[in-house]
Amino acid sequence: MEISLRGVFQQADVLAPRETKNREALDAFTQVHRVLPSFPCMELSHLQRRKSIFVVDDDPSMRRSMKRLLQEHGFEAKLFESAEALVNHDNFQQAFCIILDINLDGESGIDLRRWLAEQQVQVPIVFVTGNDTHESRAAAIASGCIAYLTKPFAAASLIESVERAWGS
Repeated sequence: MEISLRGVFQQADVLAPRETKNREALDAFTQVHRVLPSFPCMELSHLQRRKSIFVVDDDPSMRRSMKRLLQEHGFEAKLFESAEALVNHDNFQQAFCIILDINLDGESGIDLRRWLAEQQVQVPIVFVTGNDTHESRAAAIASGCIAYLTKPFAAASLIESVERAWGS
């Protein structure tokens, strides 16, 4: 039986037989294996996942603009046009942050945040809205969001909020 380390390191293409008389292959395997505890496979996939941001907004141009901005700053963005589209997504844990419009067609962003909390989805939320009211601001803050931005917002404000989520 062979143990494959392919995919763990891009440069490492090491196959180590369980029992070998090839001292060189065994030494190479041992050297790479010593590094592995510092970079467990689950941790690598976790780091890859953490670059994803979910953007939920019913305005297609706003979704595209936020996606471009996030990509310019090294983040991946997955776009959803409604609360229902996000609810139907198979894995909420892929995101490290959700940018959520409050006034969506159908279910509101506040309602979606409550539903996510009921599902025990622990993802930082950045609320955005084009219709800032005292009620929506109070509900957003009460829901535990990390930021509340009023459209049109400065690009730097959104990136700062996302970076704050990244650090949390």
